[in-house]
Amino acid sequence: MRLFLLAALAALASYTAAAEEGMWTFDNPPTAAVQQKYGVALDSAWLNHVRESTVRLETGCTGSFVSGDGLILTNHHCAVDCVAENSKEGSDLVASGFLASTREKELRCSEDAVSVLVGSEDVTAKVAAAVAGVTSSDLDAHPIEGEWSIREIAHHLADSELTSAVRLRRLIAEDNAAIEGYDERSFTDRLHASERSIGSSLEAAAAARASTLSILECLSDDEWTRTGTHSESGAYGVERWLEIYAAHPADHAEQVRRVLAAVRGGAG
Repeated sequence: MRLFLLAALAALASYTAAAEEGMWTFDNPPTAAVQQKYGVALDSAWLNHVRESTVRLETGCTGSFVSGDGLILTNHHCAVDCVAENSKEGSDLVASGFLASTREKELRCSEDAVSVLVGSEDVTAKVAAAVAGVTSSDLDAHPIEGEWSIREIAHHLADSELTSAVRLRRLIAEDNAAIEGYDERSFTDRLHASERSIGSSLEAAAAARASTLSILECLSDDEWTRTGTHSESGAYGVERWLEIYAAHPADHAEQVRRVLAAVRGGAG
């Protein structure tokens, strides 16, 4: 199975590149330092080519596409489980190796997944843009039945980003971390969301995401495979955490736009 993830800003660290300048994300390459030291210009076309050619295996390893049909080159130890899975009595592929003579004879790695970073965006800025110029009455309106108000969405974003930041830290710092679910509605109701200004919550959400990104940029391959247990969904690892939270602010920015459109369109 191949997983193509349209990643948000936090997801960039899954596919960082290493250089003498340290780890860096594809949205913030050390172009000036490389130009000065090596005389090489890292333009957007080159960076996009590298990004789209790079893959991350579910095991935490990296690899690269070496054909237009999806053939991937990686280290032997990264694919050995798949090789063993396709072995059978009298045919130990780990020991003897395997080469498919035709496309039809290729073997499938049924338990593996490969991720490719196909895009990125600063989703925190999208939320700030979505609420810019919104009036106090707009913030508290409930034009869509069952939807939060814009004020409630902003405070929920902070609750969720702060919670997700702690979850990631526990997955990395604790062995077999026990990740507890929480009642999002209770947080909104009991933390006085309807009474508070949204400015500090938007700042908290942005700060939590930026701080968490700095951790992601430092993770080793082994750390990317760390797992714990979620009280509601069971097995829960760093990769799963990323899938859940990568586009979280962008989703709520769209929710804000939808609620605001209903407010200004007179829906109720």
